[in-house]
Amino acid sequence: LVNVDVDGGPVPTIRFMGGREFAAISGNWQGAITPASIQRAIDAGTMALPSFAPGGPLPGRTGEIVGPVSGAEERAAVALLYVALMIDLSLDLIRSSNTVIVDGGLNADGLLAALLAALRPGQSFMQGATLEGSATGAAALAFESIGHEFAADTPEPVRAADFKGLDRYRDDWRGLIAGRHIAGAAEGAAQ
Repeated sequence: LVNVDVDGGPVPTIRFMGGREFAAISGNWQGAITPASIQRAIDAGTMALPSFAPGGPLPGRTGEIVGPVSGAEERAAVALLYVALMIDLSLDLIRSSNTVIVDGGLNADGLLAALLAALRPGQSFMQGATLEGSATGAAALAFESIGHEFAADTPEPVRAADFKGLDRYRDDWRGLIAGRHIAGAAEGAAQ
């Protein structure tokens, strides 16, 4: 999928309904997610496998949770890890190497951006202070087009989270989704 930038140039694009998938996995969790709950999910090997909403980079399979879930916050932690892993995969699929700005409600506490920075140590991440970066960007362009300056908060650099076993967790998750993809293709060919 290709989109265009403000100058009409092609921009590799991938769509993933992270907020919708987070809500489906977490049971519409609205509370904070602690780093300790993320670490517990990693340690337990509890994972969400795609997909919990239509579309995205891995369509055609029904989402499922594998491994133990001990409570609502842990389920939300698994959901946030899933979103981070899907974004990481999406960035790989579009061969992203530029700085990524993370904003929105799922990053309200900075944990999503910190997870992404940990998953992608060779790439720079910034986090915006706004919950609606797309709307803020559109407003900035509109103001600029009529000769007005738009005051927006400057994104801040992200420090990578330090979760033991995160790289192994990602590798295991990718192995599971690859296995599901192969199994799904075999099922389709048999029909």
